[in-house]
Amino acid sequence: MKNWLMQWFRKRSYPPASLPAEQKIGHSNDACANDLGLTEQEITGLFQNSADVKSVSCLCDRQNPNSSVLLLYCEGLTDPREWKDIVLPRLRRLFRTTGFNGDSMTRNDELPLEKVTGNGLMLRRQIVQHVLDGKLIIFTPVQQCVYAWDMAKVPQRKPEESSIDVSIKGPKDGFVEEIATNVALIRKRMRTGSLCYEQVTVGQRTQTRIGLLYLQDVANAALVDNLRTKLQGIKYDGICSAGQLQEMLSTPKSIFPMMAYTGRPDFAVASLLSGRCVVLTEGTPSALIAPADVFLLLKTAEDIHYPALSVAVARGLRIVGILTALLLPALWTALLSFHIEQIPILLLATISVQRLGLPFSVAQEMFLTLIFLEAFREAGARLPASLGQTITVVGGLIIGDATIRAGFMSPSVLVIAAITHVFGSMVPNHSLNATVSILRFGLFFVSAAFGLYGFFCGVVLLLSYLSTLQSFGLPYLSPLSPLDRADLPQALFNLPWAWRRKRPNAVNTQDSTRKAEEDSS
Repeated sequence: MKNWLMQWFRKRSYPPASLPAEQKIGHSNDACANDLGLTEQEITGLFQNSADVKSVSCLCDRQNPNSSVLLLYCEGLTDPREWKDIVLPRLRRLFRTTGFNGDSMTRNDELPLEKVTGNGLMLRRQIVQHVLDGKLIIFTPVQQCVYAWDMAKVPQRKPEESSIDVSIKGPKDGFVEEIATNVALIRKRMRTGSLCYEQVTVGQRTQTRIGLLYLQDVANAALVDNLRTKLQGIKYDGICSAGQLQEMLSTPKSIFPMMAYTGRPDFAVASLLSGRCVVLTEGTPSALIAPADVFLLLKTAEDIHYPALSVAVARGLRIVGILTALLLPALWTALLSFHIEQIPILLLATISVQRLGLPFSVAQEMFLTLIFLEAFREAGARLPASLGQTITVVGGLIIGDATIRAGFMSPSVLVIAAITHVFGSMVPNHSLNATVSILRFGLFFVSAAFGLYGFFCGVVLLLSYLSTLQSFGLPYLSPLSPLDRADLPQALFNLPWAWRRKRPNAVNTQDSTRKAEEDSS
């Protein structure tokens, strides 16, 4: 009787050696159990208005109802075959061996899972962010655990020739919309540990990744801190382009671009070597360069691939081009309207004959012609490349010839406007070109109203304004103002590589020399 009572007591006090799997799951000794209070309906409800987010509820063991898992993924950002062929079979094997107990989910070599922690609203935001990053969300209702599996397959294109900077002798691989690819294009050209890459997420809704690259032992620490602080201080719901980011980082009252841009990694690397910083924006196939002066905006990515003499001539032509595009219409209008005695007599006689019977004054003619040319440029930019060039050339020839024959405008004004348009196209930076177009009209108006007096006053005011601008501490007219005789020849023209032993002084780099240090060992 005593032995029977002892056996009965042991059976009631201790569980059997092998319990069914459903009785083992969800015990308090489970390291994953954190009482999230989530249900499958609540998680899928986070994406109830997103038809591209798919949810799959399945059993890892068909005979065990407590083996259910919920898989959540975005259809266009992931590879659906991966969770069917890889994730689900591994989950079933793991359940058969461990029953999802303890930390078996995160310590399994076959399942490199990331546990999503948090409570309440923070946890739900993390789930949404992981799904929209292309990850697979795995939710186990019994254990109340959420895991993420990275199987992102974001749509992207391969690097190809940039449409921003045309490549003739240089490399053909340009930046793309994927920020990781752009960083890799720079990394493969700079195999050094001093190249630092920092990443910031900007935009509450877009969650746009912004990358900051610089050489740790070359770039000015104050410049890097300034850029980092401005990037972290951006508080907007969305960043859609690098141009939008450029406006947020630049001086608000400046009409000139405070940062340069490029679509080619080789030019970005050259800028890094000169002590500047490069900013990459997710979703934009270009890079921003800071700090930038007006002479950097006149450089092209092809300059480093051509001999110094040819680059010097080309850069000199660009300087002449920007000055001509800015000043010529205003100067011509001032001379013909107020100071005809300054024009050679033979040229004045020819112009006077051409202007007989015209219904408009010189200022009115010039204004209408400039408006027409800007309209042609805008039409050519918005239409397809082949069609846009055809319309611009053919339309300009037809309308120009027709206006002269009809007696609306004189040939001299059309020639001046055409020269302005052609020389303006020599400016490689489109943002600077747009600014020049706006200032051209401003100088034109003051010249049409006050003659040469208004023209020179406008030029002086413009130079005074430019001398006050700074791009992240770098004077905008550097090295012309303040004058730096050591950097001025390289900025205006182009020196042979053997003579470029120093980095720009105005950038104030930590390592001012370009010469490689010899290994003393």
